Amino acid sequence: MNQSLTRLKAIADPGRLRVLSLVNAAGEICVCQIETIMKLPQPTVSHQLNRLKESGWLEDRRQGRWVYYHLADPDESPWRKVLEVILADVRSTALVQRDLERLEDPVQCDGSSKANALSRVAAPLITVAAERAAQFRKS
Repeated sequence: MNQSLTRLKAIADPGRLRVLSLVNAAGEICVCQIETIMKLPQPTVSHQLNRLKESGWLEDRRQGRWVYYHLADPDESPWRKVLEVILADVRSTALVQRDLERLEDPVQCDGSSKANALSRVAAPLITVAAERAAQFRKS
């Protein structure tokens, strides 16, 4: 019963439900990605992740200096089924929908996204192209 109470208390927090929604949708996600998507400071995200890990909802793995989180329970476990029912309800909230939309633009662990990286590369090219077009029109 103590383990059940610990698990249920852990998911009684809206912030932790947001984290679980992201982890569930991503399959596995890095701490820095969660920070960027949720627009929360690292200590807040780490606290939420630690509570979820200590209560048995999440497991982690280290890869270099990055820590990746995934759901702890196998797909067929009763706890996973409980979580799926809760997350199905939570997914309808505007905040979680926005988080899941941000998840679609993959965030690199340096805080950038692929879209931002492309815009940083494309901007100078566009400037050069515009300058050359202006020169061409003058001649």
